Amino acid sequence: MAKTNTMSNKNIDYYREFRFSIIDENGNTLSMIAVPENLLLSMNDSIEELRSTLSEMKTAKDILTMDDVVSLTGLSKSYVYKIVSRREIPYYKSSGGKTTYFKREDVEKWMLATRCSSVDEIESMAAAHSLKKPLSTINRQKR
Repeated sequence: MAKTNTMSNKNIDYYREFRFSIIDENGNTLSMIAVPENLLLSMNDSIEELRSTLSEMKTAKDILTMDDVVSLTGLSKSYVYKIVSRREIPYYKSSGGKTTYFKREDVEKWMLATRCSSVDEIESMAAAHSLKKPLSTINRQKR
């Protein structure tokens, strides 16, 4: 009877890795590094977070261009042009008249200009209004 060697794979961790080479201007390999896939994925998540932060910083400025207003409001560029041409939103023109600028504060005020009350607010205003009426006028109306 022949002996068979069996290897146990229980203690072996398998993972994918990516190998990168650092090459100088002459084409010589200076160094090689192997990076595990999970580390690359983690780095990718960090890069996406940085992009998001940079995007937020870009929109945090006080003087906005047309593109900034489009990304701040979520409106289409053509609609922003339309409300500018109708003078529905405050804006500024460059000295040459080609570039349109906006103050962030003006755009935010414009966005919040038309507030709609909730049902609860309307009911409480109606209740407050009916309580203000003197009883003598209520009694006269019943007669």
